[in-house]
Amino acid sequence: MTKFDGSYASAQKALVLLAALQLAGCGSPEERAQKFYENGVKLAAEHQNAKAAIEFRNAVKLKKELPPAWKALAQIDEASRNWSGLAADLRAIVELDPRDASARLKLGKLLLLAGSADEALGLANAGIQLDEHNADLHALKAAIFIKQNNRSDGIREAQLALAVDPAHADALMVMAVDRLGSGDAKGALALLQEPVVSQTIDRENNVGFQLLKIKLFGQTGDERSSEAALKKLIELNPQESGFRRLLITFYVEQHRLDDAENTLKNLVADRPSDSEAELDLVRFLYFIRKSAQAAQQELDTRIRSGGDVFPYEMARADIYFAEGKLADGKQLLERLTNASDSPEHVRTAKIALAQVYLSQRDFDATDRIVVDVLRDDAHNASALKLRASLRLERLQLDAAIADLNDALNSQPRSTDLMLLLAKAYERSGLIELADKELADATKASNMDAKIGLDYATFLQRRGSGARAEDLLAKLSKRWPSNAPILSALATVRLARQDWAGAQEAAESIRQIDSNSAGLADQILGTALIGRKRYDEAIAAFQNAYNAAPSAAQPIESLVGAFLKANRKDQAMAFLKSVLAKNPDNANALVLQGSIQRSDGATDEARKSFQNAVKAQPKDPAGYRALVDLNVSQEKYDEAIRIIRSGLEQRPDATALVMVLANVFERKADYESAISEYQSVLEKEPGNLIAANNLASLLLDHRTDSASLTQAQSLAAFLRKSDIPQFKDTLAWASYLRGDYRTAVTLSQEASAALPNQAAIRYHLGMAYIATSQFKEASEQLKKALEMASNTPLAEQIRSALKKAGA
Repeated sequence: MTKFDGSYASAQKALVLLAALQLAGCGSPEERAQKFYENGVKLAAEHQNAKAAIEFRNAVKLKKELPPAWKALAQIDEASRNWSGLAADLRAIVELDPRDASARLKLGKLLLLAGSADEALGLANAGIQLDEHNADLHALKAAIFIKQNNRSDGIREAQLALAVDPAHADALMVMAVDRLGSGDAKGALALLQEPVVSQTIDRENNVGFQLLKIKLFGQTGDERSSEAALKKLIELNPQESGFRRLLITFYVEQHRLDDAENTLKNLVADRPSDSEAELDLVRFLYFIRKSAQAAQQELDTRIRSGGDVFPYEMARADIYFAEGKLADGKQLLERLTNASDSPEHVRTAKIALAQVYLSQRDFDATDRIVVDVLRDDAHNASALKLRASLRLERLQLDAAIADLNDALNSQPRSTDLMLLLAKAYERSGLIELADKELADATKASNMDAKIGLDYATFLQRRGSGARAEDLLAKLSKRWPSNAPILSALATVRLARQDWAGAQEAAESIRQIDSNSAGLADQILGTALIGRKRYDEAIAAFQNAYNAAPSAAQPIESLVGAFLKANRKDQAMAFLKSVLAKNPDNANALVLQGSIQRSDGATDEARKSFQNAVKAQPKDPAGYRALVDLNVSQEKYDEAIRIIRSGLEQRPDATALVMVLANVFERKADYESAISEYQSVLEKEPGNLIAANNLASLLLDHRTDSASLTQAQSLAAFLRKSDIPQFKDTLAWASYLRGDYRTAVTLSQEASAALPNQAAIRYHLGMAYIATSQFKEASEQLKKALEMASNTPLAEQIRSALKKAGA
């Protein structure tokens, strides 16, 4: 026996010798690849798919040109819903065998669903060049064109597919969706119900086809056929719980709660180990039946039965929090963090507890838990997200961004992380990056309505109305029956004075939801006001008021329309009728006072405003009207007293704090104004108006380095905005840090938009002086002085004029 002496050199030689023997014993790469493949086939036959996949991957690493291994991998990845892996498998299959139409078709559909329409189109075109009579590929092209809003080419390709196969499911669906998009739901359904077509598709059990039929049954009011079709899908696919959930949703929408509950209970009985089915039943009992007791009893029964009860304990904690039993909820989560034998369960409970503490703004408790989780799992995405949220609250923006990027490395398609990162970028002034994250989140979510609306709100907030409109128009095509999207689209169009476009959106809202007729009339009336068609506007606002007589907006709009039409008497008569029905309507009292004030009846106006406060002490409207009246009379202390009394009733009313800060500015008490704006930003770090006003005050009235640094940081938050007031603040910040060229450009843009603002002209004049443009400076400063001759700004303007040589 050869003696092993333990030296490094001996070990190295032994390992090299062992590797050589192993290689010699295994044969060529092709032989070893075949062996791996055969092992994979054996394991797959035994339903050991995870181990089989490893063998198949080893096979294709050694020999890429092994189509059977790639196809076996594709079957496993498809069964496990590993879509990225399936796409890679299918790409390899198509590359090895371009004539494999089935793999090409499946890859094309997968890419289309993933949002890669151009790549999918390239695949379809290449396949059609090999076989121009392939109906599947023509139908795929049709779907791609429809996705790209290219209707004419989509219809052409669908017709080519149907010429080859008159009962082709995908092509028929494209034709039906086109008819549906034109508002012809009955025609779309008729297309799918032709006897030969329907029988063929039914035998094929094409799920997509049947789901489209169910949707069309719903849109044409044929609820009986919807129910029958759903039950048929369940019968043909008994293992697919998703179809039962669709039936449950159908029952809930039809207010057939007993049927919904029975179907859920049957699902639970059929799947006793499916915790998600049990939790669906609990959610139904709590949110739909609105019975916390029944939901708790269901959880108690399941927990007593033993097994893995962790999901049910977490659900019980959720109910505690929803019921306002915070102490019970926290106590339960704390017990779960200590009692569970599963490290994963412990982490989950800790994360949930930290989220509770964060929602209560107990940042220290949140921090302790997050640190504890990250100590054991440094890249835990949920903990990183929590720490990023915490750091955003503490204005540690760079650290928050680092955490979110770390989390996205492990969850690259998490829209929650993308949205939070966008918020962090925006607050850091990295507007382009914020924009990109929101765009990526919208795309990753497949144009999710809520995420898309968040993105549109961001674009509006940054002053990009045209881009917001484009996005909302795309969202409305993706979700044609979504009233909030159509309402947002109408709002953007109204802001851009696109009266016809707003009217079109209003009519769409009216068609999809009869309960939203009041909203449609509200939008219609505003568009008609823009067109100066006051009589029609009054009629529309009257309809909106009739639909929601207690809502503030229709009353305000109708009164405004009467005043625009010079019908003050009718406005007052209408308000009296409203107050006769409800004497405590604060909004009507404020409007009545506003008209009285415009007539010079100040005492009567004050009484109306006071009555509004008395009638609705928690409604800010009365306080704001009283404050405005007192400020106009330079009674600043009285105005401040009124606001503070309102804040006692509504300490959460940010609008009142903003009014208070503005009164302090008018009073020239700038330190108090700064304090109030800072308090707003502590609660609402994303409030752009508070950020702008605070930055402006710090730049104008403080000279210490900490304040100027804060002002510059706030100004960065305003970057890339088209709002002129924000541009002026950015311009002045640029001037004070010595970036005079940027200051000139931004001040010019702000002045062009707001030519009657003395402060903006003063800032532009100072920027011109700094860039030795004295003639232009003198011109701007003289105009500023004309506008501000009796204000504190006047002395500064005169001093600047001397610098300009005037």
